[in-house]
Amino acid sequence: MFKKILSLALILGLIFSVNAYGADVWRKGTGEAIILGSESPSDLDAISNANIVDPLDRMLANYRRGMACIYSSATAVNVLAGEVMVSNSTGSIRKMLSTTSTTSVGWSDIDTGSEASSTQYYIFAVAADGDATSATFKISTSSSAPSGVTHYRKIGYFYNNSSGDITDVGNVPDGVGNKVMVEGTSDITTSSTSYVDMDDMEIHFVSNGRPVLVSFTAPIGWSYIPGAVRIYGRITIDGTEYGFSTHYISTNFYDYGPLCIERLEALSAGTHNIKVQWHVTNVTGSNTVAQPGASYGERVLTAQEI
Repeated sequence: MFKKILSLALILGLIFSVNAYGADVWRKGTGEAIILGSESPSDLDAISNANIVDPLDRMLANYRRGMACIYSSATAVNVLAGEVMVSNSTGSIRKMLSTTSTTSVGWSDIDTGSEASSTQYYIFAVAADGDATSATFKISTSSSAPSGVTHYRKIGYFYNNSSGDITDVGNVPDGVGNKVMVEGTSDITTSSTSYVDMDDMEIHFVSNGRPVLVSFTAPIGWSYIPGAVRIYGRITIDGTEYGFSTHYISTNFYDYGPLCIERLEALSAGTHNIKVQWHVTNVTGSNTVAQPGASYGERVLTAQEI
């Protein structure tokens, strides 16, 4: 009798035993459906896993709440608290991670090499091997995967300018907005009769393939014009004009007027260089025009993926 009971226990153990996985990790199933009465007991693990996990995987593979990347300083980016799903390179393993406070991410978190100027960087949430539950972060020049990491998710980006200062911090727009804004707060002038770059009006933007709204606004003119002029401003994306505006100032007139440009474009996924340029046409006399960023109002350039 004892032998029969032992044999029955062994058989039941073989039927119902399954591989154990950490509470915060899953692997994808076979994608098969269970057909009652026709499945082999040895296949039940994979098939039942498919029916439970695969629908969750379709819903949550790209899950992210919070973890917005925001500018902190010339040497660091802050990643706000939140949750995110990370995966291995094939997407067969998912890990659910969270943070409960803001994390400062800097050059000590670079995946390989050292800081480089005039370079686009990307921010990744990463998980340690094993049953990880808390996210850490890496920065990399790679837009696809950080070096030396198995489980990761790209969440944001920034540009390290020619002075070695972090600028243009943005996000992969999964649950957060991807918006970059720059301001010019100095008084600037131009007398150029052909387009030249406007100081501080440049954004290094990373699009995810969605439409991008680009807008520019600034007070522009001069306190006293001894002649009539027409001021031109335009937005360029990767060197191509995408919309322009003009502002006319009549003879002997005190005037600061708005120069506004707005454009919605379907940009391809990847990096894009967005600028504002301006020039002046002298209708009468010889004139220099100004954007009084400090005296009357800053100039603002914004790019937002929608």
